[in-house]
Amino acid sequence: MRSATLIYASYGSFMGWPAPTLLILESEDSPVPLTADEGSWLASINSLTMLVGIFAAGFAVDRVGRKKLLLAAAVPLLVWWLMVAFADSFGMLLAARSIGSLSGGLINTVMPMYLSEIADADIRGTIITVHNVLTDTGSLLIYCLGPYLSITNAAAICATLPVIFFITFVWMPESPYFLLMRRTEQDAVNTLQKIKGNLSPEELKAELDMMHDSIRRKQETKGKLKDLLTIPVHRRTLLVTLGFIILQMSTGAIALSTYTNTIYKMSGSELDPNLSSIMQISVQLLSSVGASLVIDRFGRKTLAMVSLVTCGVCLAVEGAYFYINDVRGGVPSAFAWVPLAAMIGFNVSFSFGAGSVLYPIIGEIYHVSVKGAATPINTTVIALYGFFLKKMFQVVSDSVGAYWSFWAFSVLCVCGAVYTYFLLPETKGKTFAQINQEMDARFGGSSRQLTADLGNEEPEYSRRSEDDVLWNDIEDDGERENEFLSDVDSSEDTSRPNYDISE
Repeated sequence: MRSATLIYASYGSFMGWPAPTLLILESEDSPVPLTADEGSWLASINSLTMLVGIFAAGFAVDRVGRKKLLLAAAVPLLVWWLMVAFADSFGMLLAARSIGSLSGGLINTVMPMYLSEIADADIRGTIITVHNVLTDTGSLLIYCLGPYLSITNAAAICATLPVIFFITFVWMPESPYFLLMRRTEQDAVNTLQKIKGNLSPEELKAELDMMHDSIRRKQETKGKLKDLLTIPVHRRTLLVTLGFIILQMSTGAIALSTYTNTIYKMSGSELDPNLSSIMQISVQLLSSVGASLVIDRFGRKTLAMVSLVTCGVCLAVEGAYFYINDVRGGVPSAFAWVPLAAMIGFNVSFSFGAGSVLYPIIGEIYHVSVKGAATPINTTVIALYGFFLKKMFQVVSDSVGAYWSFWAFSVLCVCGAVYTYFLLPETKGKTFAQINQEMDARFGGSSRQLTADLGNEEPEYSRRSEDDVLWNDIEDDGERENEFLSDVDSSEDTSRPNYDISE
């Protein structure tokens, strides 16, 4: 399992690469001279191109298998680092960035599903925390290497991560869920015995029966896009959720993390931009751990509202600093700490609230029958809007001043808090049946009846870092079966066979 999570560190280094590297590429002695506009394309293109990997994974995950897709995810990352090491033009870097983003689509769609299917329920939360920590660790690695090594040497070091993942993960078993779906029951039995340890025949049979129930329920409750758009409660739930997604992303976190080093350089602060960025990502890493410890202690709405208001204050302060520095002739050196403190405050508050509740809410608010249909819509909106934010941050900052970007994000944070208070339901501690009943009462219309056994399940969640999202609108309903663009042939017999569990 530790081998499986290593791919997140590799992906984190890919996502963190623009922050320390754009300053080098846009400098006068750049090995590959870039304009600011070209740099913004490098920083943002992955949000668009990773959609190819996401939709491909959704189509293939129940046909090819989880393990093969995850092994395949290491290849684009390795190609990315090799191309970066030898890049001599903007076009080559842009092509490399596009290729590397395919891994993000595969990883964020398939890996959470794979790990949830082989892990015991009582350690899934810990595994999710490890993912977030490793992603931030990968970003921290490139933040530390990028400013002090050549682009080629930094790429060579980071290229070892997908290689190590591939070599170690090739020995991991396939998901028993997938094996059952492919009607290779004895292989599923063997895998369960390998990953669960010494199970008694009764325990093994109970595990297999639960998996069959999960697969059957997925087939029986699978909804269509038509249901999502024509049934009033589903349509209104979709609109409310998309509104929250857009406002949560409008905090600017995805853009600010992409241009971290550039922002500190633009601030004119006496603090070293590279060291400031390393300090910020280190605090963010610790926040990723802390967020997982508090998300179930407070309501989703409460965390989101407090977080959004705090983020708005921090961004307003950041904007004021840039305004005074750019328009009023400079900020006294005694306040050189303000940009770093404001950005750290923003990242901590975002991690503990708005950043941690988005995907639990997405996983909990939709009726089980339409989660699969809603997922590609959510994912597409996140990808397109993420690209827009990263691209336009550079355009707006260069055109009218970075302070306008910060102030715009600040206002939208407050709008997000108000929106959350009035429109977003509280989902913490509620079963899916209770959440759906509340949505029916709030928005009218009626949704399909939940199956009796599903209606009593407690929803679980997945806290994702922002780029992971995409990147994976996961439904986390106990079995974490991703319904996004994948289907099991409904004609297949899902009755329980007789297993050989005597081995």
